[in-house]
This record gives sequence, structure tokens and C-alpha cells, in this order.
Amino acid sequence: MKGFTLIEVLVAMIIFCIGILGVWSMQISASKSNLISENNFHAVACANEKIETLEANLAQNNSLPANGNYTDSCTVNNRIFKRFWQIKNPPNNIPDAKQVEVTVGWGGPNCINNINQCKHLTDLLTLIVNIY
Repeated sequence: MKGFTLIEVLVAMIIFCIGILGVWSMQISASKSNLISENNFHAVACANEKIETLEANLAQNNSLPANGNYTDSCTVNNRIFKRFWQIKNPPNNIPDAKQVEVTVGWGGPNCINNINQCKHLTDLLTLIVNIY
């Protein structure tokens, strides 16, 4: 007798299906990771945009921004990100400088209204120095 038995064919099909499910699961995981990476890239761009705006205002007005906590939103590629920034004196009281921390959040049911509700957060910390 030549050929395969029904049991051999079924076992081969089960092994094939398990392999296909593994590849499918890996593809879904890679797609999710790719989306998170893309959103993180846009969040860093939003944070960097705010820092550059503060630096441009310093160059234009020759005055450092006031200490405080501020919020707004940033839209990149039709995606809305919640942006929070804090301006304070630097730890070592460097003269003519401000410490700026920008946090950008995305994802979550109520992220746009409250940054604490965001699933993902990206932080940038920098010093703005008045050299003018």
C-alpha cells in the first residue's frame, strides 16, 4: 500500500495550523509594536515642537517663560496627542535658565482630557538658557 492514512493527514494538518497561528500571532504583535513606535515618534516631535516654540519666543522677546504648568494638544497625521509641560527653575539655580519638561501622552479612553488617563507617555527634559 502506498499513500497516507487519514490519521497522518490530520496530524499534518494540525501541525500546519499551529504553525500558521504562530505566524499570524507574530504578525499582529509586530503591527501593534509598529503603531506604538510610530506614535512615539510623533509624540517626540510634538514635545520637540513645544521646546522649539519656547526657545523661539525667548529669542524674539529676550525673556524666559514664566514658571508653571501648562497643557494643550498637538495633532500629527490626524492623531491627537495630549501635551503637558512644566517650566521651573533648574535644580542648581543656573542664572538666566529655565528647566522645561514636556510630557506627551496618547491612547486611553479619556487621554485628551486628562494626561493621567493616557496609556503611553513620552517625556523630554531640557534647559532653556537666555544667551541674548
